[in-house]
Amino acid sequence: MLRRAVPVGMIALSIAALSACPTPPDGGPAEGEGEGEGEGEGEGEQPGDGDCPVVEGANSICDVQDSASDNAVATGALVTLPGVVATSQAFGSSFQNGVPTRFNLFVGDSPNAKRGGVFVSWLATANLPTDIAVGDVVTITGQVSEFTLAQDGNGTETRIDATAITKDAGNTPLIPLDVTEADLLGASAEDYEGVLVRITGGEVASTDRFDFTLSGGLKVANAIFNYPALIGETFTSLTGVVRFDIFGGTTMQLLPRAGADVVSLARPTRTVTELNDGTLARCPGDANFNQCVANVRGIVTSPAFFINNNDQVRGPLFGFFVGDPENVVGGRFGPNSGVFVTINPENTAEVTLSGYTFEQENTFPFDFLTGAAPQPGDLVEVTGDNSDRFGMRNIRFVSSLTKTGTGTLPQPALFGTGGNSTGDLKGGRPAFADGDFSTGFTPALEGVAPSANIEQWEAVLVELKDVNTTTACYAQPFDPSNTTANDSFARDFGNWLVTGDVEIGTTFRLPQAFGGFFRDDMANAIPTNQRTCANVANKCQDSRALNQTFTSLIGIVDFSFNVHRVSPRTAADIVGPSFVAANTGNCPAQ
Repeated sequence: MLRRAVPVGMIALSIAALSACPTPPDGGPAEGEGEGEGEGEGEGEQPGDGDCPVVEGANSICDVQDSASDNAVATGALVTLPGVVATSQAFGSSFQNGVPTRFNLFVGDSPNAKRGGVFVSWLATANLPTDIAVGDVVTITGQVSEFTLAQDGNGTETRIDATAITKDAGNTPLIPLDVTEADLLGASAEDYEGVLVRITGGEVASTDRFDFTLSGGLKVANAIFNYPALIGETFTSLTGVVRFDIFGGTTMQLLPRAGADVVSLARPTRTVTELNDGTLARCPGDANFNQCVANVRGIVTSPAFFINNNDQVRGPLFGFFVGDPENVVGGRFGPNSGVFVTINPENTAEVTLSGYTFEQENTFPFDFLTGAAPQPGDLVEVTGDNSDRFGMRNIRFVSSLTKTGTGTLPQPALFGTGGNSTGDLKGGRPAFADGDFSTGFTPALEGVAPSANIEQWEAVLVELKDVNTTTACYAQPFDPSNTTANDSFARDFGNWLVTGDVEIGTTFRLPQAFGGFFRDDMANAIPTNQRTCANVANKCQDSRALNQTFTSLIGIVDFSFNVHRVSPRTAADIVGPSFVAANTGNCPAQ
């Protein structure tokens, strides 16, 4: 809220200053001093008007924001603001299932001045124009209100609840006022509520999902545009509209409107290895902490792939793996050199893409158009939370993904002949609290200890050299307590074991999976509780067999359901036994 009370003495000074206005450059009468004109009949600022411009037959924004104005508008009154200038684009808020229920806009008096800006809001059902761009000249009609969500009640946001918006002719963007952080945090902060301003300099002290805070204490929020700021990042300038912090209750926030409003001077980047070796703090589980945000440079080691479509607000979730080309030993990736990235690229409010579009040729299995999504060898910078969700090294809540070039992909870390022991990649199996999946299974399906070295290879591209199949079908135990879903059995997901008890998985869902697939057509789908290793009659293209010898098995060390597995990315990653092409009579035609 601005609605500033101005002392009578200051009004007198304003009158005196206006009476001493200099002669305009064209030699005509000074502003407000034309011959024969009565008091208040000229254009511009008028004596006794509380420093607000006069609008014939209507009001200025200054009249709404400054209670000292002779034409001050009271809270609850209906006001018309003709010929004001949009200082932001129209933007949505209060989203439900990805659709905004409200639209908002910042507008300013022209020329730009203190107390000359205001926040405008309207319900989506009002059917008012939303194709408003920065600089558009508009006329606003609506009710003046004061709004806050703050618990302490220390202040409110002045807003216009719009009932009518008209786009007038012309587009003349306002010039931002140059201010300091202190201007927006001190006693004079309310002079700038709703106003377009610019700050020179600034350094990021902390970050959060919805804003970042500068070293001087000012919050820069993402209500209009989300900039993926980094702790320690410095800026040449920051431009945006000023909004009352309706959650904080006592301060103002700066809202950039687009990427051009944020001019970064120095943006620190980290390596993938620094995410994993303890150099950077990691967010546990689903937590989102200020100190977890990192900007990471690396090289893509896997194609992007579809994960799920559970989040209707942010769109489909995709994933891909990134390696550290700076952590290479003898041409091969070293330990702690991999990380998994999950991204909702359709969430345009939170994700900035550069070099990728994630366009697809079809809905499923998400075959990306060439260059649309990350591919092995792409050099990228990705900004997000350094997380440990479900025990997996993960960059989550991605706010920025940029392709910076194309590089030479280092060779996979080597295990087996000429390399590390294959046993270092043993993934283990957790013990179930209910039931026993160890008795009667060889090898045991639960209570199997993983290698002590497996963690450092998580998310890393690896190669197993000269290994044999030791278990052709290594099923996944299901929790027997979940009897309603018929899950008290060991299900065949197409996994198998090789030398060193290394489990080979199916994270990337190969077009022709080495472990095959169960018949799944609408008329003859195999029930879940029959998808077992023993049901070979209904398994199609199962290429697994005991004692197969692989010259090379390449894949990413994934971690899911508390088990580490090496998952080949494409058929080319499996060198040795051929894929089975023949189908049984129960398999659909290919």
